[in-house]
Amino acid sequence: MIMEKKLLKAASVFIGILILVFVVDWGRDSIQGIQKGSVEGVKTTEVQNSTDTISSITIMTLNAKLLWDGLAPEEGRLEFPWKGDETKAREHMKKVAEIIRKENPDIVNLVEVENIHALTVLNNTFLKDLGYYPYLVNGRDTYTGQDVALLTKIIPEGGKIYRDDREGISADTEKSVSKNYYAYFNINDMRFVLIGIHFLAEPLNTARINERQAQADAIRSLAIEFWNKGYQVVIAGDFNDFDDDAKSLDHIGSTPITNVLANMRAMDSGILADDLTNIASFIPKPERYTAFYDKNSNGKIDAPKELTSIDHILLSSGLASRVTSAEIAHTYDPKDVSDHFPVVAQLRIQ
Repeated sequence: MIMEKKLLKAASVFIGILILVFVVDWGRDSIQGIQKGSVEGVKTTEVQNSTDTISSITIMTLNAKLLWDGLAPEEGRLEFPWKGDETKAREHMKKVAEIIRKENPDIVNLVEVENIHALTVLNNTFLKDLGYYPYLVNGRDTYTGQDVALLTKIIPEGGKIYRDDREGISADTEKSVSKNYYAYFNINDMRFVLIGIHFLAEPLNTARINERQAQADAIRSLAIEFWNKGYQVVIAGDFNDFDDDAKSLDHIGSTPITNVLANMRAMDSGILADDLTNIASFIPKPERYTAFYDKNSNGKIDAPKELTSIDHILLSSGLASRVTSAEIAHTYDPKDVSDHFPVVAQLRIQ
């Protein structure tokens, strides 16, 4: 009897230790995504995500203009009023959240986000009731500290996002995209990949032509791979470049000095079926401007020349044929919140 009691006690202790290890490990995994500098977004694979009743989705891309949390250690070497100031950073976050809330998209590509912690603060503090899940994969732009991030009501396959560091080529230049991610979605048997990007800045800087063209070549190559595997493709973000396609020219007809958009839309030049469509082609030309650049630094919007389109959503044919509405939402002062406006596309799924 004594021996049986000892064995029973030992078994109880062993089971207790196993439970404790499981709880600690689960807790570690549960908070992994909200630590500053974490590689992936909050883990959501345990959440059931039925898409059976979804008849349409809205996709939006927005450059949030330095969405930082104001907490040390701050990333990057850029200086701006809310860097290192949590109160001011949250004031900026609140304004960005109001833009997202107004459009209420299902999937948001956010550009210029500091890290997963900043993204999670935005989501948990200002968007909690909208049902978004935050994802971010750390990029390699250590100078600006900026990344691209995903907020989505529809959990991507595998509950995670990925990045790709391949180099593209333009002339004798090879360059990768320091700020990118991709995510797989399957909605009512509609399989597509969203690629979020932020390319090198300064659309008219001739010294950067080949660098940005090489970046575009890298993402084009990635998109072709997905297309060849049977996925529809969405490429969204801040391209820092103009589209000279007649159907997508911005309101003042800004023309690029690169082939960035032309090459990306063409995908594999030998295959017509894989061509991408710019969502701008669904928007009236007078409304086609996504960014404000105060060229003369006078603190005023000298329209129309200081308003151009450098943010884009590109869709493969199987998605472009499902577009029911599109807009560039000019609903706020770009001097006050972000100097970019959101590009929004609604697609029929069923």
